[in-house]
Amino acid sequence: MSSGWIKLHRKIAGNWLWQDKPFSKGQAFIDLLLRANHKRSDVLFRDSLYQVEAGQFITSGLKLSAAWGWSRARTRHYLDVLQKGEVIQKKQDNRKLQITIVNWDTYQSEDATDKATDHTTGHTTDRQQSATNKNDKEVKKDKKGPLKAFFDLWASKGNLPAIQNFPRSRQDKFRRRMQERLFADHWREIIGKLSDSAFCTGTNDRGWRADVDWLLKNDANYVKVLEGKYDKTKADLDAEDPMRHVTHPATEEELVGLGL
Repeated sequence: MSSGWIKLHRKIAGNWLWQDKPFSKGQAFIDLLLRANHKRSDVLFRDSLYQVEAGQFITSGLKLSAAWGWSRARTRHYLDVLQKGEVIQKKQDNRKLQITIVNWDTYQSEDATDKATDHTTGHTTDRQQSATNKNDKEVKKDKKGPLKAFFDLWASKGNLPAIQNFPRSRQDKFRRRMQERLFADHWREIIGKLSDSAFCTGTNDRGWRADVDWLLKNDANYVKVLEGKYDKTKADLDAEDPMRHVTHPATEEELVGLGL
């Protein structure tokens, strides 16, 4: 069976069957799920306090290797494979390893579980078709949530590429970004900076414009926007090069008008 849900308690990690090593790849992934926070909380790790979001946890490669009965090289390779497959995201420094389960909110939230349980009680085909048809209507349903607010603010910026729909793939990317504190706290500022940016709104040698997929693609693009990499406005460019709009030899009158 490839559909439906089961409930798996975290206490399974203390069962003698679970502690048999080495772990399989599937068992290692389930262990990652068991370790993830079910809600945002503060976590003390190596004498430092970190705020950890739902679907995230802080550990070290050494701890995971010991828990799974693997070498550190095998553990590192396995996590790299999961990240490449967009199953997890990992960030590591000399103090900690932070792992984020991709799509945690979609599949592990209480709301998602309730909906999935209802889904398995009957009328499976009809409900699946209905869910497909409703993917693009999620924004309208989310009248007070961040998805609707994001959509509305983006749409209010007339110089950004219009969002025609919000299919499941985009919703998943949005939820993934919202699990990152920096994006969750500053997405309004990020959209404003995008709209003000000359480069991101088409003033470049390719006529490229930053669309919503580019913004939500990863945890690097929006950081560049927030840090000011694209901050120059069209007014800034005009001040730097008053002649940039002139496509023919300038007349004396035009030069005077440009203050030259």
